[in-house]
Amino acid sequence: MLSWCVRLLVSIAVVAASGTELAGQGCQSAVTGASLDESRRQAAVEFVVAVNSAQALWQRDTGRYGTLHELRQPPAPFGFVPRLVVGQFGYALKLADALDPCGFALFSDEHGVVYEGNPTSIQTTARLTSANEGRADERDVP
Repeated sequence: MLSWCVRLLVSIAVVAASGTELAGQGCQSAVTGASLDESRRQAAVEFVVAVNSAQALWQRDTGRYGTLHELRQPPAPFGFVPRLVVGQFGYALKLADALDPCGFALFSDEHGVVYEGNPTSIQTTARLTSANEGRADERDVP
């Protein structure tokens, strides 16, 4: 369980850090005040909600959470890339906009709440745990 949580947190940190460098390069996210094309954003939110609903049903029927393949979900909206990490007690979903140079993304998990991720200008430090040694390691995220 810790492993998939660490992967999600690192992914969030990388998205945030990449946006810092690109904020002045035509970002489509809320950071610059520009709005993401509303129809694309709505399609992305609907995709995440559909995955959450399918996960609830899958978990009820099988006692575990499923992969996107197992859930038989339609493809993500054009320009969005899904990343689903499934664990014994939950899942984490990231739907990143590959067309936005800042890396706008939606996030959700087994609780069903959909979050919007936007880049930050704050320097971040990710705290990673080594799976082999069980010790924490601090590394700057560019």
